[in-house]
Amino acid sequence: GVAPLSTLDVLLPLSRYSQLLGACQLNAFELRLRHGAVVSCLLPASASFFNHSCEPNVLIDVAQTTRVAFIAANDVDEGDELCISYCELGLACDERQHLFQYKYGFACELCDAKPATQAGQV
Repeated sequence: GVAPLSTLDVLLPLSRYSQLLGACQLNAFELRLRHGAVVSCLLPASASFFNHSCEPNVLIDVAQTTRVAFIAANDVDEGDELCISYCELGLACDERQHLFQYKYGFACELCDAKPATQAGQV
């Protein structure tokens, strides 16, 4: 016979649960203390609208609060895409590539275009 569905399966099917976990991982921001310890993660809905750039025009400010601020890094013209960096800006290209492939499933085009002697420079 067919096993009865549990209440949890009815309320939150495994496929939907997997989608939600993936969305949380892709859109969460770590809240770090000054010495680098991660104390929590924030999941601001507005953050899911930003794409990645290794040369972002929007910076993220998580100042040890429960709020995230998105600040223009330079003048932005109307119609320009607003982009954030999905990683720390100082990471070397090989570290960024590993992070992007593992966590987000894409390659950094800027790193691919740079000679090996410029690795780590943004």
